[in-house]
Amino acid sequence: MRFRQPAQNSLRSSSHSWLGDLDNLPSSWAVAPQQNAFGRLWRAFMTARITIATVLVVLQAFIYALGNVNNGWSILVCIAYFCATLVVRVLAKPKPPGSTFDAQWVLTVGVDVVAFTALNFLQSSGINYTPLFALPVLLASILGPILLALGTAAGVTLLLLVDAWWASLHVMGDSSARFLQAGLSGSGFFAVALLANQLALRLAREEQLAKTSQQVARMQTQVNELVIETLTDGVLVIDANGIVRSANPAAQRLLATGPKIRVAPFVLATQATWQPLVEITRRTFADQLPQQADVRLNDIGQNARHLHVRTRLTAAQGHAEEALCVVFLEDLREMEARVRVEKMAAMGRMSAAVAHEIR
Repeated sequence: MRFRQPAQNSLRSSSHSWLGDLDNLPSSWAVAPQQNAFGRLWRAFMTARITIATVLVVLQAFIYALGNVNNGWSILVCIAYFCATLVVRVLAKPKPPGSTFDAQWVLTVGVDVVAFTALNFLQSSGINYTPLFALPVLLASILGPILLALGTAAGVTLLLLVDAWWASLHVMGDSSARFLQAGLSGSGFFAVALLANQLALRLAREEQLAKTSQQVARMQTQVNELVIETLTDGVLVIDANGIVRSANPAAQRLLATGPKIRVAPFVLATQATWQPLVEITRRTFADQLPQQADVRLNDIGQNARHLHVRTRLTAAQGHAEEALCVVFLEDLREMEARVRVEKMAAMGRMSAAVAHEIR
């Protein structure tokens, strides 16, 4: 098996931090600033309110220009509603809801309910504005507590029933259809309030769980980095292109070919001294099995380094080429020195035991 030619993009995208490319997690304890979900939803609703207000102003202006209305109260209500929504979007800041009633709902849900009630009461050109009440109900359900959602739905239902009662006093004929429509609309608003609030709560829990998982993963990454950085044995992470993605300080010291230490990422095959490591890495990718061997790194002008090399493959995430080869490097001279020290320590303990028995 031959290594593919390394792409320049791979070199640029590799991270200097341990495991940086593996999990895309920053090497800092601080959490990167993320856009709050409540803030995103709040801005989306405020933008939707401005859009609806703009459509209402254009619609009422068009109806008024055609002369289909006797007065201009409807267009005045729409203009006032547009100004109110614009002021809230520009000046107000998203504030997470508390357990009690907050004044911010007066400027949002309250203004919507009042404006749509006025339009529904005026009923210019026979337009039915009842579906617009879904906006304040959704706003209260998703961004507010359950009591606010149910209270908004109840208030909208009462206003629709009052409007039906008022119409029955001024319009001759059977008004049961109006009451039935108001009741059905109110029931639908209650259902929307309950479902939307439960969905919002579930999404909030999922977001909190995701943040907790990210913090745990970030902490585990930091611990792994600290452990690997302090290892006396060298550790390399090499991809299928032969690019060293990560190298701890011990590995950089063992692979040093001069006064300058190579920092990942770099191509392993660029130095003739590292050819034994290239070969064992190739065998690892070709056989898809761990390898181990004693290799000799000959560097011109320096003493040869004898290393014990072990390789392991990480689990592939989809395709075979996505697997990474982890190479463990041990200096044989240090190993032999440790063995000698352990033997001398064992001999010392044995001598002490014999001397104790003789005494």
